[in-house]
Amino acid sequence: MRTALVAAVLAAIALPAVAQNSEPAAKCRDQPLPPVFEGLVFAGDGDTIYGAGFGPGIRLWGIQASELRDQAKAETVPGMRARAAMEDLLAPTGHKARCEPLKWDRYCRVVASCSAGGVD
Repeated sequence: MRTALVAAVLAAIALPAVAQNSEPAAKCRDQPLPPVFEGLVFAGDGDTIYGAGFGPGIRLWGIQASELRDQAKAETVPGMRARAAMEDLLAPTGHKARCEPLKWDRYCRVVASCSAGGVD
């Protein structure tokens, strides 16, 4: 009984990971990545920033933060805290950042390695 319960829990945990496809969507897979971005940015949420004149949001490589809004489009406390933490990281640099695009994610968003400050 205990073995069956452990197996069921492990299967339930593994199913979402298997069901999610980490491959980029076909519409962006063959498109070139945008050039390196240097300029003013602001926090969209804890793992996404928006660059002035860049267009789409920039997903930060290696960061996973709470979403700003839930499925009902209401802002969540963890999401607001994550966005505030990102703003706190950007504020001392005057909201300047340099982002080097690395890849497309499965939703055709740019995933980039970014550093705050150091932009003239």
